[in-house]
Amino acid sequence: IYNVTLSSKTKPQYPWTQGCRFYALNALLLLDTPGEYFLDRDSGDLFFYPPAPLLKSDEIFVSFLQNIVHASGANHTSFIDLTFAYSRSTAVAFHGISNLSLQNVTIANSGGGCLQISGSTSSITNSILHGCGGYGIQISGGKIRTLQPSRLRVVKNDIYDFSRIRRTYQGAVMFNGVGIYVANNTITKGPHTGIIGSGANNLFE
Repeated sequence: IYNVTLSSKTKPQYPWTQGCRFYALNALLLLDTPGEYFLDRDSGDLFFYPPAPLLKSDEIFVSFLQNIVHASGANHTSFIDLTFAYSRSTAVAFHGISNLSLQNVTIANSGGGCLQISGSTSSITNSILHGCGGYGIQISGGKIRTLQPSRLRVVKNDIYDFSRIRRTYQGAVMFNGVGIYVANNTITKGPHTGIIGSGANNLFE
């Protein structure tokens, strides 16, 4: 049995009630399950309970970057056969872009979402996204009032082990907009929503 002390510096989103569920992050006394860790921010010491016994050949990665790729206003850009991994926030983020293409890429192990795209005429295809702290892919574009399509495409991707940290309302695919096409994706190993969003004239197959 553990005693929990509430701090005025970390107020919960919803009021505490007797018997409510809670999520403790970075608590040394609760470090009792493989895969958990505790970081002492004053000393810089990291306590890590590995998911399996460590071998001399094993590699351990600690992320320092907020984003691996962050671009705004990019046009006619392609990423092919690349791996993006280990970030503290959204791993790969594009804002206000057009004619972006991601093909056969791997995006993995982020503290936030794996991929964020806002813009038009862009796509991610035949790719793998996993180990996302939040959503797998977040896409937005088009104009809802005029029904101007975004022509954003999410096709033939494998998305799994998403929503590791933020456990609810963080879909494998999150969408908001008009004229978005989502098809033939494999979605597995998520704790809550697979696909979630809003908009008009979007097609899912």
